[in-house]
Order: sequence, then structure tokens, then C-alpha cells
Amino acid sequence: MQQMINGALTTLTPEQEADFVCGGTATLAQVQAVAVNQVNQGAQASRQKYITVIAGQETTYYLKQLEAAALVNDPSATAAKYPYTFAEAAATGSTPAALAATVNATAAAWTAVNVQIESLRRGAIVAIGNATDIPTINSLVNITWP
Repeated sequence: MQQMINGALTTLTPEQEADFVCGGTATLAQVQAVAVNQVNQGAQASRQKYITVIAGQETTYYLKQLEAAALVNDPSATAAKYPYTFAEAAATGSTPAALAATVNATAAAWTAVNVQIESLRRGAIVAIGNATDIPTINSLVNITWP
């Protein structure tokens, strides 16, 4: 959450945001909940730098990845077996084999980045849950995302 402070747009710490939302002094559990939300928002923003985040797109990526992985070892590939791959290849002027290679390479690159994002996200959330004081919680949301 951001707020204007002394004329500057400032990102609030989990404590500040929880105090604002609660209308007073927030409890440790309330600050933890806000911190987890801030971490999840950071992970989402990082992922949005690499993938298209729209309804249904994650499933589409997953299905395309499944098709591409299978197609490279299928000498009798058809549009009926691999509808996403054949349709996109036709739409982009590519071949199903070339498109499958691109999808496989892109999936591998994305996995490497997403593993970093997810490990940072999960590590921070566990640390926030284990934190026993608010200054520690405030420090745990300062993540440098890939």
C-alpha cells in the first residue's frame, strides 16, 4: 500500500499498513497478514514482468508446454493431437516443430526464473509466520525480486 507522506508517495511498511487498515495499533498477527499480502503482491508483480497474466492464460501456457514436450518425440504429430501447437504455428507462420522448440526453451527459461520467485516468496512467508516482533516482519518484505 502506498500513501502520500510529506508530499511523496511512500510504500508503507506492514506495520504502517496494518495500523491504517485497523484504525489503530495493529496486533502482531495483523501485521503478519499484511506482510504476507505484500510478499504475494511482490511475487505477482515480478511474475508479470515475464508472463502474461490474464484469465485462462496460465492454463493455456501449461497446455502448450505439455503439447510441446510431447510433440518433439512424436513422428506422427497431427493437429488433432496438438491443437494449440498446430494452430499457433499456422497463425505465426512457423512450423509445429519449430514452435514446440521455442515453447520448450521458453518454458525452461521461465521455470528457472519462477523457481527463484517462488523460493523467495515461500521463504519470506515462512519467516514472517515465525517472526515474533514487528520490526523483523517489516524487514522481511524488502525482497529484491528477479
